[in-house]
Amino acid sequence: MDRFSRMQIDEGIDLLRTMFKAGHGLAICGEDWDGEFLTTFNKRGDQIIRELNRARRESDRKKERADGAARQRREYVRNGELSKAFKHGDGRYPFWVDFFPKAKGGIGEFKLNDHKWLIKRIFELGRTMGAGKIAIQLRNEGVVHPRPKHKKKKPKPLSPGTIRFYLSNRSVLGEYQFSEGKTNKPVEKPVKGIFPPVVDGETWEEVRSMVGRRHKGGYGNAGSKLHNLFQNRTYCGQCNMSFTENLPYATAGARPQTARLVDGTKKQYFMVRCHLGKDDHQACNTFG
Repeated sequence: MDRFSRMQIDEGIDLLRTMFKAGHGLAICGEDWDGEFLTTFNKRGDQIIRELNRARRESDRKKERADGAARQRREYVRNGELSKAFKHGDGRYPFWVDFFPKAKGGIGEFKLNDHKWLIKRIFELGRTMGAGKIAIQLRNEGVVHPRPKHKKKKPKPLSPGTIRFYLSNRSVLGEYQFSEGKTNKPVEKPVKGIFPPVVDGETWEEVRSMVGRRHKGGYGNAGSKLHNLFQNRTYCGQCNMSFTENLPYATAGARPQTARLVDGTKKQYFMVRCHLGKDDHQACNTFG
């Protein structure tokens, strides 16, 4: 019932009805159930609804406690009470700083560690390279991630996505950005002065400006040239959806097709597909 507890009661009931109609069932463990397998509401339906209500209430209480703890922690960060907001090794701070909770009379303090050179190197390369080339250069230099996700596994080189994350992460300026739950979606304004800066503001602005100039609005088209001039400018005349860039070819949104002319020579054309036609070939006239 834990999964159903994240839904509204009527949504949970509708899902169970759909499961039962499809020939599936639900095995419930715990007191009074003992793994009983249910395939209909006709048997113990009232108890199922009571369990859904109970699970929903418990889920709401857990969310309220979690939200309250998050609000309290944010207040600690804003007030500079770092020892109450962070714990040693909790993963809430970047790898280029270490946390000393007893520093400054117990308030806590962050200090740069030996990994700061990596961020400096990334921003140094960012003046002339995109994330992909930076990742290749660091790999050639033998650089691996200093804080791997799996400590028992061999550290891996930094990916282009990781490079882009650090090039846009304001933690390098000493700021701390609040995020929302498991999505890590940024919320509220970042708090300045939490970490010691590893990159100065002038370098940050210079590199961010270079990144913006290299990125011309295409998806994965870092560089001074656009591979598809019609990208983000053309739409399907039938469903009005944009042409897809998720095709396994270098040209975004275009699929090369070869045709034989009257004189016997071959010529290559490009066939574009909209997002709807890519997934469902019967939905749109994808072949012209």
